[in-house]
Amino acid sequence: MGAKQILRRFLRGTGFDIVRYQPSTHPLARRKRLLENYGIDLVLDVGANVGQYGKELRCIGYKGQIASFEPLSAAYAELAKVSQADGLW
Repeated sequence: MGAKQILRRFLRGTGFDIVRYQPSTHPLARRKRLLENYGIDLVLDVGANVGQYGKELRCIGYKGQIASFEPLSAAYAELAKVSQADGLW
């Protein structure tokens, strides 16, 4: 058994997996292309929870505005902290 198989077996035992990143099919890469191809400059994040989707958008390079809506006060408080430093969120 090679090192790759050993590492993969170990990681799967902890709930993780190693997969090859393919820009043509990876969901984040596809989302980035859609945002760019359609010139989207405003994303409405309804039910934003604590801002996971907004953070993901920033990680893939989205530079437009994000308007997040969260009705639960505890989650909204965390969302407000996460988005506070981002002038376009």
